[in-house]
Amino acid sequence: MLLWAPAIGLAVPVVDAEQPMHIRAQAAEFDHSNGRAIYLGGVEVRQGTLQVTGERMTVHYLDARLVRVTASGEPARYQQGSATDGGLVRASALLITYHPGKARIELAGEARLAQAKNDVAGEIIHYDIASGTVDAEATGQRPVRVILRPASSD
Repeated sequence: MLLWAPAIGLAVPVVDAEQPMHIRAQAAEFDHSNGRAIYLGGVEVRQGTLQVTGERMTVHYLDARLVRVTASGEPARYQQGSATDGGLVRASALLITYHPGKARIELAGEARLAQAKNDVAGEIIHYDIASGTVDAEATGQRPVRVILRPASSD
């Protein structure tokens, strides 16, 4: 099942990808010949308004440019500020993959994405940071679940 949920999408600041990335962990292993760094134990990444946490994180880079960040945990978590309303986009999954050059997040395994009062959950979620679009799909017997709450009429 594939779902596009425009009511959830509000663009977030792509300029975060231009900010320095700060990483904290209990241990780190660097493999420069393969363009990879592995961080273990309570890993936290901050880049502008972006924050990703997990128990294990692998950072892939090419020619000193960040290509991909993969975080795993029970669950791993993502959050980033919204450029339009100042709120937060929050997500969690067993595996989170961040593609800064593509401004895209992939969530796999017990995936959930929330923004404002709206939520989407499924086994796999693809979130386009720049456009705010969401694709979610189910696997097996568990369907995609969406909660769209009406805007308050204050």
